[in-house]
Amino acid sequence: MAEQYEIRSINDLLQFDDEQFARLLPDLVVWRIYARCAVQEGAQSIGFTWVDDGAVGECTQVKLQIKETGEWVTVDVAQKEASHG
Repeated sequence: MAEQYEIRSINDLLQFDDEQFARLLPDLVVWRIYARCAVQEGAQSIGFTWVDDGAVGECTQVKLQIKETGEWVTVDVAQKEASHG
């Protein structure tokens, strides 16, 4: 099973070695694109969970929380469809 890392602050990025950080960056870029759009639409960004599966640039989901309702929304990046739950 791939290791998972919770990133809640910029300091959390310091835990990665150079190889891990290089794998993380493409996923972080994808997360940022979706998170910025979602926050503009009323979601609340709650950090980033990175799965170190060894694959580079294969971010498959972005999870965000709606501010008003507390509802979590999962965006399937590959299919660009949202599922609620």
